[in-house]
Amino acid sequence: MIREPSRPAGDTYDWFRRARTLHDEGNPAAAAELLAHAAQQEPAARSVREAWARALYDSKRYEQAAQEFLQLVEQAPDDHYAHFGAGMSLWRLQRFTAASEHLTMAAAMRPARTEYVQARQQVRATLAARAEAGMPLDGPLTAGVTADPPAAVPEPAPSRDDGADAAAPVLTAQALHRTYDTALLDLDGVVYRGEHPVRHAVSCIRAARSAGMRTAYVTNNASRTPEQVAQALRGMGLELSDADVVTSAQAGARLVADRVEGGARVLAVGGPGVAAALQECGLRPVAAGADEELDVAAVMMGFGREVSWQHLAAASYAVAAGALFVATNTDLTYPSARGIAPGNGTLVAAVVHATGREPLVAGKPHEPLLHYSVDRTAAARPLVVGDRLDTDIEAAHGIDAASLLVLTGVTDVPTLLHARPEHRPTYLAADLRGLLARGRTLRTDSAAQVGDDGRLRLAGPTEPADPLRRLRAAAAACWAHADTGGAPALPDDVRAELEADVRLALEH
Repeated sequence: MIREPSRPAGDTYDWFRRARTLHDEGNPAAAAELLAHAAQQEPAARSVREAWARALYDSKRYEQAAQEFLQLVEQAPDDHYAHFGAGMSLWRLQRFTAASEHLTMAAAMRPARTEYVQARQQVRATLAARAEAGMPLDGPLTAGVTADPPAAVPEPAPSRDDGADAAAPVLTAQALHRTYDTALLDLDGVVYRGEHPVRHAVSCIRAARSAGMRTAYVTNNASRTPEQVAQALRGMGLELSDADVVTSAQAGARLVADRVEGGARVLAVGGPGVAAALQECGLRPVAAGADEELDVAAVMMGFGREVSWQHLAAASYAVAAGALFVATNTDLTYPSARGIAPGNGTLVAAVVHATGREPLVAGKPHEPLLHYSVDRTAAARPLVVGDRLDTDIEAAHGIDAASLLVLTGVTDVPTLLHARPEHRPTYLAADLRGLLARGRTLRTDSAAQVGDDGRLRLAGPTEPADPLRRLRAAAAACWAHADTGGAPALPDDVRAELEADVRLALEH
């Protein structure tokens, strides 16, 4: 059970961050105390519970660690790290039989994790040595039978699901909202289109949150402040705080703050979200046209409908004079009500051409925005959800996170089938109903194959219960063919059938 010691200052996020620092500095006991408060405050947050269990183990409180890891296993039997932690704790408690069972499960789920395999081999060797010596399988060790287990449980990777590699299951054991602790949701094309929510998006997000999944709304659009974005989402029926929105302007401002002195002047080019993010980081935003526009330590450019030649010129002068150059994102286009318009990447390109200097970029597909989102949400098993391969999915690959591609945005059938390795999602779903379903990885099967002539062929009709099966198989087959140097061809009739499958899945 979670105990309730005296409450320290701060909130759950503060406790989690401080505990991680304490643990990294070699003080797991103090980390465990803070994490006990965090776990009491948010008992459904698996990232907090796992960090607490690990701190308990590393501070030699093995009985408590075992109890916590075993509770996590009971709640999510497919959590390989929870099995590993349980096995290590039980090993320390000299309960070798149970330890072997959990370590075997962990190694079976993730055979590429050497620490899992080595721990399983060691505890099995202990059991074999005890049996050979005629000793009980559980209980105190006899000197020389085997070595003690490691003194510390290794920290889990930021994402302990291995994306689309060969070890990933074809079908997850549980729905995605129970397999992952946090959904990092793109907005346009995923949650809404223009001013209207995507069908099923609001109800599915609410259901996932009610079941304990954290959500963060992660956007490359730097023009609006998080408060403005959150207000718009609440108007669509979602329940969230302003802090649940993470923008590329916030990630960009952190890049600037990490590289200049506190309170430094920064030329802010873009919408209100740019200046607000800089102020949030303790920096002083300066507008183009101000007397001190050239006396700045950095320039940060984000999208804004009012950006003019004057703003671009001011940015160019400052960058050419040596100011740090940061772009919130480099999306070349921006979808507007009238069609496709130039995006922030187009504006940034003008300054690049004028100065010959490339910016640091915060937004997707670059890593800072997602790293910042993971830190903000204390995510241990993040799932990146998006509609674009070249931003959302590539960014997920960049932080080794699993990804869910939804077909409510810009990605069409040909784009998916010809995706480069860094643009290939872990899972595919028609829309956000995929969060509440078991994840289906994109694997080759008999539903689609690429022939010796390089042409994609479908085998059998659409399956009404799983309309996207043929598309998943077709994508996997085309990717496998391309990876061996081939150039898969998509016949018009096959493309039409797959597009009909997508329409059926969206209407289903």
